[in-house]
Amino acid sequence: MKKIIALAAMALCSLSSQAATGTELLTNGSFESAVSLNADGYCYSQNCGPIEGWNGYWALQIDKDATVLGTPGSMVGFGASFGEQVAGIQNTATISQSVTGAGGQYTLSWYDAGRLNDGGQTYQVLFGGSTIGTFGVNSGQGWSLNSFTFTAAAGMQQLSFVGIGTQADGSVLLDKVSLTGSPAVSPVPEPESVAMMLAGLGVLGAMGRRQRKTA
Repeated sequence: MKKIIALAAMALCSLSSQAATGTELLTNGSFESAVSLNADGYCYSQNCGPIEGWNGYWALQIDKDATVLGTPGSMVGFGASFGEQVAGIQNTATISQSVTGAGGQYTLSWYDAGRLNDGGQTYQVLFGGSTIGTFGVNSGQGWSLNSFTFTAAAGMQQLSFVGIGTQADGSVLLDKVSLTGSPAVSPVPEPESVAMMLAGLGVLGAMGRRQRKTA
């Protein structure tokens, strides 16, 4: 009997841990959707075509081998998991995505780098209208990770990267953007966890009926 109770408890704990685990809330955080790159390996947002999940004003969508932008894939810190494409924010450009979460704690992370042969770039990151922080990269600066955990309200919120630099071609390059938190709708439990819970509860019910018959 104790073994069955423990089995059911383990199943319930498994379901609870799945609900508590942070879920990725962003779409296309590595900017890998198909776009119309030009012969030099990059495009501006109005010429790229739809960028899955994102909206932007003059946000660059570029191939990692675009030499005109310093060949981002050759910069220090670039990893194989980054994919083929990165996004860039030039001057006062903006790139944003709306997400819906259950509120509470969120974790945001992203990699940034500085476009080669420009004056660097300063930019802000906002979520739900609140500024997460102001950041900056120098010309040719290699890739580095930024990560922040913060609390925000439930509902639809907008994550934005906004350029505030004044250099003519100043650009920050972005990749591997991730936002995790509790989704607005609880995730569907894994079939194995559901089966374990039902099996445990089923045996408990059978044993209860048996005990009533022998009483």
